[in-house]
Amino acid sequence: MEYIGEEEVLGITSYKYQIPMYVLKNATQNPLNSGFNSYGPSGLMNLTAAVNAPVMASKPSFLDAESWLIDEVVGLDPPNRNMDTNIWIEPHTGVLTKAMKQLQVNVMIEQSDWHGMMSLRKKPRFIPLATIVETGGLDKDLADTLKHKVYRPRKIGYGLLYGLFGFFTLLTVVFVAVLGHHVIRNQGDVTRPLIPNGQKENIYS
Repeated sequence: MEYIGEEEVLGITSYKYQIPMYVLKNATQNPLNSGFNSYGPSGLMNLTAAVNAPVMASKPSFLDAESWLIDEVVGLDPPNRNMDTNIWIEPHTGVLTKAMKQLQVNVMIEQSDWHGMMSLRKKPRFIPLATIVETGGLDKDLADTLKHKVYRPRKIGYGLLYGLFGFFTLLTVVFVAVLGHHVIRNQGDVTRPLIPNGQKENIYS
């Protein structure tokens, strides 16, 4: 997941994460995906081996996929960032405050040997079958509990810490001021000779 930014979820500051675009790139653009047999268009996840059928997963409306995929389908909403899979995490505790998984299931139709419309195509077509949306996260009661159990003690702790820091800073300033005043007041005594002029005295006797 890729960090997007901070957002408020039920009054709780949360870090938002999103599936990065390179995850669904094909093996040509992202060689790491060769292990998942991603040799088709970018923006699709090959599920053929998992379901034993020519099924591909994508983001809804082929978000972040090659543009020709949606151009060949009629009836899909234009893709936008709200269709992406996102999670929101409270940074201090790691609590998942909100999650939204959005997935589109597509079937691949390839060129056939029998005479018909698909026999004229030179590349496969990917037809959306269903869109799956799953959401979860904290409800209001749990969010309030988190705020009272974590946020309030943290604010009190920070207040005490800043108060102590200010107190010790003030003590340091006072100490330096008093020390400086003492040095200035005794500066004349430092330059005064130990033995008055004209007086001869054996200081070692």
